[in-house]
Amino acid sequence: CDVIDGDGTLIVGAEPGAWTGGGGDDNWSTAENWVAGIVPQSGHLRADLSAAVSDAAPVRALLLDISAVTNSQLALNSGIAGAVVTNTCPAGVTNTLYLAAEGVIEVGAGETLVLDHDLCIMGSIYKRGEGVLVLRRNTYTLPSLVSSYSAGCYITVDGGKVINEGPMANVMI
Repeated sequence: CDVIDGDGTLIVGAEPGAWTGGGGDDNWSTAENWVAGIVPQSGHLRADLSAAVSDAAPVRALLLDISAVTNSQLALNSGIAGAVVTNTCPAGVTNTLYLAAEGVIEVGAGETLVLDHDLCIMGSIYKRGEGVLVLRRNTYTLPSLVSSYSAGCYITVDGGKVINEGPMANVMI
């Protein structure tokens, strides 16, 4: 058996980027709301919002109170039929979630994930799972990426459905 020594945090049994709700509020910026206190703000991290809901409280709004966050995956897969998580912004502010190229938004069967903030995709992405994804505000690709993908970037829907309620630029579903 090897010995681990030194300073830092060793995480066992849970992945950083999983919502715990332990911070006493619904803010993304509150470290205690995330496993190991690590707010998922990196293109290689997954933000898993599944634990934001429960059988007793299947509907919840989380506050993306950070102006810009980049993730590789966003997930709601709680196993709770009828669960709805709305990821929104503070009043009067529009924040942006950036999703890395080849990123994934996963929504479990019978669940709905509402993105009530801007979504910028950094390349083509995938919507997976049998649930519903609602894009309520701007969904776009940076103009500099359009030339790399000739016709824009794609959201490939592998299951469930996507409902677009806001403007969309340089993105095709």
